[in-house]
Amino acid sequence: MSLTVKDWARRVLSLIDLTNLDPEADDAAIVALCEKALESPVKPAGVCVGPRQALVPVVVLRESGIRSVTVANFPEGKPNASLAAFEVLRAVNDGVEEVDVVFPYALWLKGKHEECGEFVAAAKAACGVLAKLKVILETGALADAAEIKAAARAAIAAGADFVKTSTGKIAQGATPEAAEAMLEAIRESGGACGFKASGGVRSLEQAVAYVRLAERIMGAEWVTPERFRIGASGLMDELLAILAAPGDAVFGETERPRRALPQETIAKKRDGGELSDAEIGDFVAGLADGSVADAQAAAFAMAVLFRDLSDAECRALTLAMRDSGRVLDWRAMGLGEVPVIDKHSTGGVGDKVSLILAPLVAACGVHVPMISGRGLGHTGGTLDKLGSIPGYAVAPSVETFAAVVRRVGCAVIGQTDDLAPADRRLYAIRDVSATVESLPLIVASILSKKLAAGLDGLVLDVKTGSGAFMADPADAEALARRLVAVAKQAGLPTRALITDMNQALGTSVGNALEVAETVAFLRAERRDARLLEVTLALGVEMLGLVGIDAATASRKLRLALDGGQAAETFGRMVAALGGPLDFLDNAGAYLEPAPVVVEVRAGAEGFVAAVDARQLGLAVVDLGGGRTRPEQGVDMAVGLSEVLGIGDAADAPLCRIHARDAAAAARAEARVRAAFALSERPVAAPPVLRGRIGA
Repeated sequence: MSLTVKDWARRVLSLIDLTNLDPEADDAAIVALCEKALESPVKPAGVCVGPRQALVPVVVLRESGIRSVTVANFPEGKPNASLAAFEVLRAVNDGVEEVDVVFPYALWLKGKHEECGEFVAAAKAACGVLAKLKVILETGALADAAEIKAAARAAIAAGADFVKTSTGKIAQGATPEAAEAMLEAIRESGGACGFKASGGVRSLEQAVAYVRLAERIMGAEWVTPERFRIGASGLMDELLAILAAPGDAVFGETERPRRALPQETIAKKRDGGELSDAEIGDFVAGLADGSVADAQAAAFAMAVLFRDLSDAECRALTLAMRDSGRVLDWRAMGLGEVPVIDKHSTGGVGDKVSLILAPLVAACGVHVPMISGRGLGHTGGTLDKLGSIPGYAVAPSVETFAAVVRRVGCAVIGQTDDLAPADRRLYAIRDVSATVESLPLIVASILSKKLAAGLDGLVLDVKTGSGAFMADPADAEALARRLVAVAKQAGLPTRALITDMNQALGTSVGNALEVAETVAFLRAERRDARLLEVTLALGVEMLGLVGIDAATASRKLRLALDGGQAAETFGRMVAALGGPLDFLDNAGAYLEPAPVVVEVRAGAEGFVAAVDARQLGLAVVDLGGGRTRPEQGVDMAVGLSEVLGIGDAADAPLCRIHARDAAAAARAEARVRAAFALSERPVAAPPVLRGRIGA
């Protein structure tokens, strides 16, 4: 007998772990979540909340049959087994029935498999007989299905009661390939361990696919809440709506036509063909749900790099990636009529403008919800810089994001799990597949995130010069014009400035070093002139989008900067997102210093005539301050400080290298020396503002 849509909705609903891990959620919000579970026509399997409020579901859900769940060692998967076991034990003492613990996958990737098994065993011992241990493998960080299967085997052997795909905090969540590898490991171990698909399961169709996969491998009778779960809280509302709607149908009868095969779409673009909206939409859907493999995504990106996309294709890709997840409605989230404006940079060496500009414009009365990215290639990423601040949540929930913007006026974060998830995945793949420079992929990546953020207006900072992806000014202008055109076609008022990146912007390059420079800038302790000029110019454009003339906007920005309101807003934002309350006043106490600092001197008299900013950025990558793989960690402490600019006298050090060890410093020194050219006479620096696109 065929199951109907409502039959499947009821079954999937019984397998869901309803979740709220928002660190700012109060007891009332958690009680409301529990009541939602209790009032559901089909009870979900569990309710998972953060450790601080683990007692709430224990009390509210008592004797309901719905499991109380919390997390430990979340989400980073730090390898300290004793600390993780302590967190588990504390949760068990609170009365929870299940604890989700993050597998120390970074340790696994270093080949320390025995230590990973010991970690899981310690967490299991802390559970005792009172709670089940669910081990999150973070499969998106593991190399392939074979490694996922090996990690699952290790976790099961060490005592895991469940193995789970993802925390939902990295670009790649659950995929059918990962699930199959884990289920095979479970079957080979005897089938006593359970399985949970989490991270990216957003529709009934996707959930059913995981259920059917488990039935095929483990048997239909195995798939019950005791052995099988789905982590997809956002899916519950869809399931409840299905159950409340009139009528029903056999599941699958109204499914969409078969998707275009990814390899067909790749081949068509490789050969210079024009992709239809449907073909692009199908490929993007596969990026979001994991049915498009990393290799296919990289091949698509390379085909686009060589063959380009037409304006119609670029618009279709942008809108499809926007619609791959949630689109924010700030009015519905309580922001009222205050304008919502953002700024985005195409990336540069030493570009810390976002850290200054967001609180500065917010201090002028505009809401700035800034969704930023990690480093790409030789340029640093705003999220990596913020990651150097202890406790700062770069990936909070949408609810926390909105609450901070309402309360502070701005929040600088990364893409949340449900905003443009297809772009988040493609963004990471571009970084390691030599396709960062593709103009249409840059356009679609930038604008899909910004359109999903529900903005009233957008200002773009398009970099050109040796440290930019668009080194040629003509290429930068073409990118700026295309960005503005596609954004306007999508209904988003947009302006762009073209700015110079023929030297580092500011005097530091590297994550913690740039945060330190930001704090000094906001506190008026030292302000690089070019950094100030770019920041104010972009601020004028942002305020211009809400109807403030340039002269008035410039005056407001200077008052907010010099009067300390921008600095105060920055400090409040850091604290609201989990950072230290006194960070603005004591940044040096919190930012990690590098153990080795080396001066680089020119060895000759003269003046800096030219700087290869790209080489400076690559020097920081070599030091460990950037990535060569999406899952790679970043050393927050390393980088360059006191970097000279064009026209500066070379009697001072060219820069200071901050390194983890002397060998790394020596390697970086050779690259840094090659980046500077000297002349006998002073040379004027190129203008920092190179052009403007848009009304």
